[in-house]
Amino acid sequence: MAKQISSGENIMGTEKISKLVITTGIPLMFSLLINSLYNLVDSVFVSRISEDALTALSLAGPVQLTVSSLGLGNAVGLNAVISKALGEKRPDKVKDAANAAIFIAICCWIINTVICLLFVRMYYDWQAGGNEVIARYGRQYLTICMIFSFGQMGQWVFDRFVIASGKSSLFIFTLSAASITNLILDPIFIFGMFGIPRLETTGAAIATVIGQCMGLLAGVIINKRWNKEIPFSFTLRPDMESVKHILRVGIPSTVVQVFTSFVNIGMNSILISFSSTAVAVFGICARMQGVVTVGVHGINNGLIRLFWHECGSLNTPKPSCHAA
Repeated sequence: MAKQISSGENIMGTEKISKLVITTGIPLMFSLLINSLYNLVDSVFVSRISEDALTALSLAGPVQLTVSSLGLGNAVGLNAVISKALGEKRPDKVKDAANAAIFIAICCWIINTVICLLFVRMYYDWQAGGNEVIARYGRQYLTICMIFSFGQMGQWVFDRFVIASGKSSLFIFTLSAASITNLILDPIFIFGMFGIPRLETTGAAIATVIGQCMGLLAGVIINKRWNKEIPFSFTLRPDMESVKHILRVGIPSTVVQVFTSFVNIGMNSILISFSSTAVAVFGICARMQGVVTVGVHGINNGLIRLFWHECGSLNTPKPSCHAA
């Protein structure tokens, strides 16, 4: 018989459903909000450089949405699988799911890097409408964000470890580390302060990836010290069943977000034929829309976690609990 979790009952099995919906949904809302604000904050500062720089970031938006969709899919799948394992009180499955999610995050980072090296230049040659200044700004920004996206991919995972175990109060520290770092570094790197040269869109990208890496570092430290319910380790040989389960649940979320990204790319290709201003305005609107809709997505992902924890805690499994 599998070893049972002995560190006490997880609050997922003891709290009222109505309270759990709030305590799980709100942290997820903040997580999605911070992810949306990275681009929005960059756009606010970059708009002070020039319209071309802002247009370059607007064109980067759909690609960054695709990048984040990989992390989101991994996070949604992890939420389901690890919550079910916690409900079953199976620490072996919890560790397998955690290690599988870390492995998938590394694979997502590699995919992002390969896509960047192969397609970013071609993407801006197509989307920039022949404006070399826009293309140059965009390539500088997007290349750094994609090649160093391991911080973003990892932060998605370690944030979900904290949320899945019900320790939502710790979650604010990882968010603060990422968002505050990005907010402080953006003007320093973009405009050049304290002896640092003016880097413009390159600086915006550097500030973003440093913020994401700080969020990842905070997540690792918090989970190691205060979240003993979810043990994890780095391995290149994860449990393949856990990998399959995470992907099975998470891929639909990835597909939906990628589809939205393709729609935005299509819109940009139409608007650039009119003017770069139209693309810049549409990019800001798309980012604002992402910020406004995080509430719905946060509650939805929180309910997924609750559902799978309840499935895992059932003594007699139901057919509906094996949908994923």
